[in-house]
Amino acid sequence: MMNRNRILLVYRGGTAGILSTVSNQARRLAMEGFETTLVLMGDPDRGRNHQEIEGVEVRWLHLWSRKLPKNGFGWFVKYLEFSIRVFIKTLFDPAKLVVANDIDSLLPVWPAARLSGKRLAYFAVELYAERPGVPAPWLWRCCERFFARRVDATISCQEDRTRFMIENYGTKEPVLTVRNVPFWKPLAQDHHDQIRTWLKTRGVANVKVALYQGMLTARRCVYELAEAGAYLDPEIVIVLIGDMSEKIRKKFDEIRDRFGTRQKVFVHEYVLPDELGPLTASCDLGLVFQKNVGANTFYAAPIKLYQYLAAGLPVVGSNFPSVTRILEDPERPVGFGADPEDPQAIAKAINTLFANEKQYLQFHENALWLAENRYRYDKESEALVALYRRLCES
Repeated sequence: MMNRNRILLVYRGGTAGILSTVSNQARRLAMEGFETTLVLMGDPDRGRNHQEIEGVEVRWLHLWSRKLPKNGFGWFVKYLEFSIRVFIKTLFDPAKLVVANDIDSLLPVWPAARLSGKRLAYFAVELYAERPGVPAPWLWRCCERFFARRVDATISCQEDRTRFMIENYGTKEPVLTVRNVPFWKPLAQDHHDQIRTWLKTRGVANVKVALYQGMLTARRCVYELAEAGAYLDPEIVIVLIGDMSEKIRKKFDEIRDRFGTRQKVFVHEYVLPDELGPLTASCDLGLVFQKNVGANTFYAAPIKLYQYLAAGLPVVGSNFPSVTRILEDPERPVGFGADPEDPQAIAKAINTLFANEKQYLQFHENALWLAENRYRYDKESEALVALYRRLCES
């Protein structure tokens, strides 16, 4: 018998931790009194897969096939195993509503939900078929066009992505947009000095810190940031927080050596999302950069942008519409856009922001106001909770 107060969330990602778009959903639903289970793929060999969400049952699927080589065959077998296990879980779970996060979760969830009479919502966390390197993008686009029209509700996390889905996939309207913003807490009102303490152990003191937090890959402009340090004013440094592969690190260090930026651009080890706040708040400026390698990145306003605002940090980011719409808000601007593939342009924007103290302080105040009054998940998710409640009760 189905439980009208129970919601099952399914997400194939998770080997690098629970994506904030998914964890925020689960947390908010639990706060609203829903019995919530989150099922996602994990790896017991990676400690960060032991993340928990208060009030939520988190079930990591440790796939038997995870040890297979990282090639096309290995990916297919892992996806097949994930799909079979998720299909069975969805079919027999007593939840009234199932939420498939991304199209790769929707494929196995859709037939199980339809066979068992459950309501089904599709949350497009990414424009999955438009991600660089995704296998057989044409096939995923076909899946979007077929399955996304045959669900009970569709949600997107960015207004430009919503429009893209309607225009390119024929997604059934209305599509609810719920931006990927954090739960608000007044980080900037506390005193934090973690980053400066960490920098002192590396012989650096009395500096202004520009922070990039997140995945450290070529597509996230780590090489451009390594070079940009050469053009920064003497009192400014860049700190990157996140995972960096050995391959990326090798080239990153080569660039730092070539431009003499080892004491200007630093890499801090990965920090779990729940522990990141004080580190963010101990910096002076946030960086949001990624290359235009498709619609998924061009139409992205990552959660790190909103996390910076919550910490009161002005921001310099990619000059893409989805980012500059926030940075250069005509009423409450918080920063500047710059060409993400031009290290000198990146450095110029950072230098300019720090050079004007009056403007910097105004951006700081604007950031705090926006975080508290506009970009906070408890407000942003009100329509999402109402939608899920209607689906559960119908």
